[in-house]
Amino acid sequence: MTDEVFNLLAAPRITQYRIKQIESRIRALEFSLLPSGIRYDQDKVQTSPEDQTSKVVTQIDRLERQADEMRQKIPQQVDAIREACVKLESEEERTVIMMYYIGGFHMDEIAEAINYSLKSAYRIRKSALEHLAPIVKGNFKVGWIES
Repeated sequence: MTDEVFNLLAAPRITQYRIKQIESRIRALEFSLLPSGIRYDQDKVQTSPEDQTSKVVTQIDRLERQADEMRQKIPQQVDAIREACVKLESEEERTVIMMYYIGGFHMDEIAEAINYSLKSAYRIRKSALEHLAPIVKGNFKVGWIES
């Protein structure tokens, strides 16, 4: 599989993974806003820390906007995969690629759905990836995956 094919097919999953990371960070920041109690296990005099609420709220807002922007890119990424798959000659290859990369199905589920053995389903996917390389080369935006 070429880098262009990988970037095209993996973009929605990687974007969803990054959104989950952002959401996890947001939850951690929200948790930090909860008031903490006095610690009785420390002998030191406890002073009130500087109020970080406004900074944390600003961070949460920025992360939520970033996650929203990423969510808006997923449909475009999926459409690009569909557009490339339409150009595949084999219906089985289109089905396997779309079920695996768009639908998120496991290969055993795909094999059952298309009524092939698991080994055949993997062979079809490999063939589809090989056939996608010339279709994708230079025709699709490679920069879908952002760091």
